[in-house]
Amino acid sequence: GIKTERDNIGIQQTRSDMEAVIADFRTLTAEALRTKYDLGEDSRDWKVVNAKADVRENDNPDRIRPVQYRPFDFQWTWYSGKTRGFIGTPGFRIGSHMSKGPNLGFITSRTVYGPDAWRDALVTNTICEFGIMATRPGNTAPIFPLYLYEESLAFDVGQNNTGVAHGLSKRPNFTPAFLKAIASALQLPQKGEHGLPTGLTPEDIFHYIYAVLHSPAYRTRYAEFLKIDFPRLPLTGNLEMFRALAALGGKLVALHLLESPKVDEFITQYHGARREVAKVGWTPEQGGTVWIDAGGTKKDTRAGTSGFQGVPENLWKFHIGGYQVCEKWLKDRKGRTLSDEDLTHYQRVVVALHETIRLMAEIDAVIDQHGGWPGAFQSTPVAAAS
Repeated sequence: GIKTERDNIGIQQTRSDMEAVIADFRTLTAEALRTKYDLGEDSRDWKVVNAKADVRENDNPDRIRPVQYRPFDFQWTWYSGKTRGFIGTPGFRIGSHMSKGPNLGFITSRTVYGPDAWRDALVTNTICEFGIMATRPGNTAPIFPLYLYEESLAFDVGQNNTGVAHGLSKRPNFTPAFLKAIASALQLPQKGEHGLPTGLTPEDIFHYIYAVLHSPAYRTRYAEFLKIDFPRLPLTGNLEMFRALAALGGKLVALHLLESPKVDEFITQYHGARREVAKVGWTPEQGGTVWIDAGGTKKDTRAGTSGFQGVPENLWKFHIGGYQVCEKWLKDRKGRTLSDEDLTHYQRVVVALHETIRLMAEIDAVIDQHGGWPGAFQSTPVAAAS
C-alpha cells in the first residue's frame, strides 16, 4: 500500500479538499506550505520541494483518485506514482496495477503480533494506504492484485507501417503452477492463453480464496500458523463445493466493496439532532446504539443524545485487521459534522458487517456439508462420517 509520509495532506476525506491541497502545492512557496500544513522537517522519503515538483510536473486532475484508507473508509489522494514525490512511498509496483484499470486486490498480512486472532482479509478495487490492517505500527498491508496490467504496442499496418500506439493489456495474476494445481485438484482440463481451468474465471478463483479465508473454522484451526506467515490456501477436489464457496465469496466481495444492493437495506436508524462527532461509544439500549457523543469515561461509556440505533454488540466489536470497524470509522471523523452521505455510508457499512457474519457461518456450513476439515480439501472428497 502507499505510504504518504504526510497523511494530513496526502489523505483527504473529500475530493474538493484534495483539490484545495493540490492547488496550494501548485502555487504556494515551500515555506508557506510548511507553515500552513504544519509539515515539520523534511525526511528522507518526503520533501516539500519534491512534492511541489511532482504536482507541477504531473498536472492532471485524473491524478486525484480514491484511496482505501481504512476498512470501509474510502478517501482521496493525489497519485502520480513518482517515488518520494507528493506521496513519499507510492508503492507503484503494485499500485500501478490497481490504478490503470478495473481490478480487485486481496489485502492481508504476513504477521500478527500480540494476542489478537487473525482477521486480516479484505478486498479493494483501488489503491490502499499501507496501514489499512494495522496488525502492528509500521506493518504494511500487502496487496495481491487479481490482474496485472502491462503496456502493449499496437502497430498501424498502413502504407508506411508506422504509427506505434501504446495500449494496455491485462493477465490474471496467477502462476502456471497454481493454476495447474487447481485444475488437477478439480480434474478440469486447462485451456486458453493463461491456462485457466475449464469453466472457471479469474474472479471465480478470487472469490473462492476470499471465502475460504473468511471461514471461522479455518481461522481457528490454523490460528497459530496465521500469526507467523501469509495465509495458505487449501484446494478442494470437489467442484460443487468450489462453486458454492466461490458464490459466497462473490457475495462477500460485493458487500466489502459496498456494491451489493443488500447494503441499502438498512438495519439501523439515526436518532438525535447532533451531527458533530465528539466521543464515540456503544451501549446496549435500543438493540445496541453507537453514540457520537457518548458520556462517561472510556471504560464506562454512557448513553449520549445522538447515534445509530440497531447495532448489536457483535457488529460493534467486529474487527478487520487491527481495527474495530464501527468505532474506527467514526473516531477518524472526530470534530467533523456528519453529512447525509456520511450517515448513509455508515449504515451501509453496518449492513455489510451484519451480512459478513451471516455469510461466514454459511461458508463453514458448506464446508461441513462436504466433509469438514480437512476432508473437504483432499483431492478425493472424504465422506462427512470419516
